Amino acid sequence: MRNDCADARILPASPPPENPCLITKQTTAVALPPARSGHAFNARERYQWSPIALCLGGKAALSAPCIVTTDPGFAPRTGRSNARQAATDVIAAGEASSGLAARIRNTLPWILLLGYAGFSCGYFLFGDYSDHYRFYSRGLFFLSLFVIATPLRQLLSDSLFRLILAYMSYFLISALWSSPFDVFRLGQKFVLCALIISFLAVTHYLYQWRTEAFLHMLRLCIGIAAVAGLTSIAVFYQSHEFPSMRLEGLGSLTNINEFSNVYAVFALLAAGFATNAKSFIQRVPYLVAIGVFLSVAWFGQSRTSFVALSACLIAYAALTLPGRRMLIMVYMLAFVVALVLAFPGSLQEAVTRGAGLRPAIWLGMWDHAQDSILFGNGLITELHVIVADFRMETAHNAYLQAVLHGGLLGLALLVALLCYGLMRAWQLGQSSGNYVVLCILMYCSLAMLTGVDTLIERPRDQWMLFWFPFALLLSQPRANTL
Repeated sequence: MRNDCADARILPASPPPENPCLITKQTTAVALPPARSGHAFNARERYQWSPIALCLGGKAALSAPCIVTTDPGFAPRTGRSNARQAATDVIAAGEASSGLAARIRNTLPWILLLGYAGFSCGYFLFGDYSDHYRFYSRGLFFLSLFVIATPLRQLLSDSLFRLILAYMSYFLISALWSSPFDVFRLGQKFVLCALIISFLAVTHYLYQWRTEAFLHMLRLCIGIAAVAGLTSIAVFYQSHEFPSMRLEGLGSLTNINEFSNVYAVFALLAAGFATNAKSFIQRVPYLVAIGVFLSVAWFGQSRTSFVALSACLIAYAALTLPGRRMLIMVYMLAFVVALVLAFPGSLQEAVTRGAGLRPAIWLGMWDHAQDSILFGNGLITELHVIVADFRMETAHNAYLQAVLHGGLLGLALLVALLCYGLMRAWQLGQSSGNYVVLCILMYCSLAMLTGVDTLIERPRDQWMLFWFPFALLLSQPRANTL
């Protein structure tokens, strides 16, 4: 029998760089000729295949030059060559590995989309905002790490995203002159920035991956939000006087103003889908949802939210439906008048409350802000005022809160971010004819006059109210199909 090893040529001790095989034990390396039927190897040799070769797939591994090593403990085969058998095993393992990897790649975006829907509706599904936060940080964020590398590289070339990074960076740096300085709280804020950035990136990824699937997910969320709003009204007024008692929402948020802000975002999304509906029958569910969201703000006596949402819905109709703007405006005004006439108790209670505690809170927080008016008191400085025996730790005004933490420079960054976002959203509407993102940012700018406070925070209303429209804007730089 011919000795195939006699035809072999001696190679260097280390494999060439282009070889995908990794030698784990090597004494003598040889390059084998092709195996022939009926021939056997006299040398006792073992193929050492690397995981890289397996991941490349069987055919790629088979076509690559092979490195063998002498191993005295390996019993030789006769009949079919060891090289051919090893290559066959690698093909099978490589195909199995490639098939599993393909299934994971195809399934992961759908899991992300489902998790994104759960997070967006989590305001109504979770009983505490800490559970909502853990759902994102321990679930959706972990899954997003597998896909956000490419979106982040694309977003880094966007000037709006760079402005967001500048805003976050400045407020994180401001924590260095906070009093007292707390490394742990600074670390928490850094983690929150990472979570917000991942939220922007995963929104971009899902929208670019399958736009229609993403939009269907938003439609589903609108329906869930409408059911949650109706449920909140029905459950609350079963045990409270209707409609004079101020509504309390069901979900993870702490007060009705936060719920009203989240519902307002879904109302404006519903307006966008209603505009693109092909028939009146398809438009009705969105119009009903908008009515539910307005009712939550009305019965919750969220005056800023109700007025701002009504104004933004009318503005959206005026911008998007020039031929029917007067009709839509009449419908909107008729619905508002109907709420006022049918349920005057809510209006009476809202008027009786007057300005509330906010003016006193603003004055007290402004006094704190003047202590460091240019650069602020720092992101993690804890400030409070005592108003009517209540300890107030937030300014109830996002712009004033920016001055407290970041000074006038921080306020300038926030205003610049909002103005640039509004400009980009306007350009988006001009090019596509749809002004959903613009109206959400308009509502956000108004709602922040009496609430929202710190923007770098755990998932509360500011994620949907502030970061979500920016995520949509970054995801569709040329056209808006909402």
